[in-house]
Amino acid sequence: MKKANDPRCLRQKQVAESPVLALITAAGSSSRMGDSGNKLFMDLCGKTVIRRCMEIFENSTLISAFLLTAAPADLLRMREEAKGLTKCLAVVSGGEERSESVLFGLRALRKLSKASGDTLVLVHDGARPLLTEDKLRELIETNRRAHCAVGLAVEVTDTMRVLRSDGKIDYSPERRLIRAMQTPQAAELELFLRALELAREEHVQLSDDLEALARIGCPMQLVRGERSNIKITWPEDILVAKTLLENKDKQQT
Repeated sequence: MKKANDPRCLRQKQVAESPVLALITAAGSSSRMGDSGNKLFMDLCGKTVIRRCMEIFENSTLISAFLLTAAPADLLRMREEAKGLTKCLAVVSGGEERSESVLFGLRALRKLSKASGDTLVLVHDGARPLLTEDKLRELIETNRRAHCAVGLAVEVTDTMRVLRSDGKIDYSPERRLIRAMQTPQAAELELFLRALELAREEHVQLSDDLEALARIGCPMQLVRGERSNIKITWPEDILVAKTLLENKDKQQT
């Protein structure tokens, strides 16, 4: 049992008391799912993918409030999915590109939460419904300790090939130096806004949110993610997620 003055206990108390906001991006087209429809509305052991994702932040002791971005055509359905969640500030329209959706969401989050510019914001893909509280805590603690932007990432296990524009192999990067990025990715609200506003002004295509922060010289650090934090992208991913969730439930009973 931890004592009240145990450094671990004090650190957890500090993290819990610091306001942290989350932005869930759910405005994608789900084009890789084929005829399966919007992947976020697919059933995952009795709840939709997006409902499970929102409940991660609703039930977390680390998150003060969250906001969701959605495609205009999905706004009504997404708002139905968010009913009863007290930490959900709003469901707002996203943009054509993911980075634009994040920017619109952050603007709305700043307005509705009345948060200060140094408030930590976690940006998370709505298609990742298996994020754990432990990884949320580790991200937040790393940001507080290192004073930098942070993101989850996992080592790659497959051999990678970089192709030339003609489709021929250019070279094979060292696998030990490659990481596959996950979400959440986190930084202070004003840093995120400044980075994304600049990228939009300069018409830069971004691969993820940390790339926008790197462009303005923001220091960053990666936190080792979990392979269970999968992104529902292909039809078979929902089967994998169901298996992971069922195994987790068995372990907890």
